Formats: sequence, C-alpha cells, structure tokens
Amino acid sequence: CKYMICVSIQEPSFERCKEMMLTLAAKGSDRIAELRADLCRFTPEQVSLLVAANPHTIVTSRVESDNPSLSFNRLCAAIEAGAEYIDTELEYPDDLQLQLRNRARSAGTKLIVSWHNFSTTPPLKQLLEVYHSCAEKGADVVKIVTTANSLIDATRTMRLYRSVARLPRKRIQRPPLAAFAMGSAGKFTRYLSLKLGSPLSYTYPDGAKATAPGQYSESQLAALLEPGKIALPSLLRAPGASTTAASGESAAAAPLRERRSIY
Repeated sequence: CKYMICVSIQEPSFERCKEMMLTLAAKGSDRIAELRADLCRFTPEQVSLLVAANPHTIVTSRVESDNPSLSFNRLCAAIEAGAEYIDTELEYPDDLQLQLRNRARSAGTKLIVSWHNFSTTPPLKQLLEVYHSCAEKGADVVKIVTTANSLIDATRTMRLYRSVARLPRKRIQRPPLAAFAMGSAGKFTRYLSLKLGSPLSYTYPDGAKATAPGQYSESQLAALLEPGKIALPSLLRAPGASTTAASGESAAAAPLRERRSIY
C-alpha cells in the first residue's frame, strides 16, 4: 500500500476501543489505527492487550510532566506486544527516547518522531531544521504538523516536501515525511500530503468527534482518495472561503490546481 489512512482512536472504554481496533484490522493494510494511549488513560497492560489485538497500529503517548515514566512504560509495552509504530515527540526526554529507539529497532517496530506547532506555521527554513532534528533522533518517519492561519501557511507546509526531496540521499538521512497543517485553512493538506509522498494521513473515526482541527473523518478521506466519487471543492473549502469568479473554485482548493508551484 502506497499510503495509509490513519484512524486516531481516543476512546476511553477499553472494550469499545478494542472493538474499534479489530474493525480497522479487518479493513486491510491501507487502514492503520493510532492508539492515543495517553488520552485514553490506558495502563501499559491495557496497551499491550490492544496492540496484540491489532499490531497494525501507531501507539502514541505524550509525556506527562508529573509522571514521565508512564509514557515510556506504555510505549515499551507497545513495542513488546509487536506494534508496527510508536510515536515520540521531538521534545521527548533524550535518555528515554534513546532507550525506546533501541528497543524498537530490536523488535522491528518503526519510530515516528513528531513535532507540532499549535499556533502558527514557521518559515520554511525552520521547518527544514525541524525535519533534520527529527531525523537525527533516528526517525523512520518524520511527522511535522503546523497550524495554518491562512492558505499561504498551508502551502508553505506543503513546500517542505519539495525541500526534503532535494536533500542529497547519500550524505543526509532522509526518512519519509508526513507533514500537514491543522485548522480549516489547512484542511486540504491532509489530502494533498498523500499525493506529495506522505506515508499516512490522520483521520477520526466515523461517528466520533475530530481529534484535531481541520481533520477529515475516515470515510471522508477515503472518498477523496477515490477519483470521481466526490467533488473536491466541497470538502476542501474552508469555512467562509471565497471562490474565484471565473471557475467557482474554492480558494482552499486552489493549491491543488497549483500543485506544480509546490513541486
């Protein structure tokens, strides 16, 4: 599978969460679960049982300031249970991150190193520096998430794919990039990122609430990825977005038309 639809699960009920993960497992390799073990408040033992039910999973557990070892123990449990991926943020404590990286490599679990900006989109040069920092942590996938306050912000995030593609492979580690922008202005990036090389895009389960601003539901993104099944502008249009007089195209959809300017 060239890319995966990632369904982010933060269901606090263990039994319901297990049911959702088993349902995803039955859909095939183009669906992968993200288990937000921190938001679900699951114990390491519960994480282990859930991963055993569906190893085709990304386990995410952000560090809690009052108990940093809890995240580490959850992720260790995920590795031991055979999780396909674990996700640690760039700011994860260095000593714990190194231990997780070594354990993951020994077990065959891939490491996502992620970075989020919840207020804005930095300059492209800074985004590229963040990419290098994540790669140096031993990432198998680098995840960079910005907040788009405008279409210019969102397009800048997409330009990062071109910058990474131009890096020399022989001299610089170049793990796959999963970059997109949160917010209504960045909604289209969750689709376009897959077309520019991202290995996955994050969605929320059908019938649930979005886990991040601007997120598609699983079925919405699946529909977008089936050419001709749904009109792109209707899903890509940000609230209040204007349309061009000549074509009626939404301003939020325009970056799709301008893909050549990104790549």
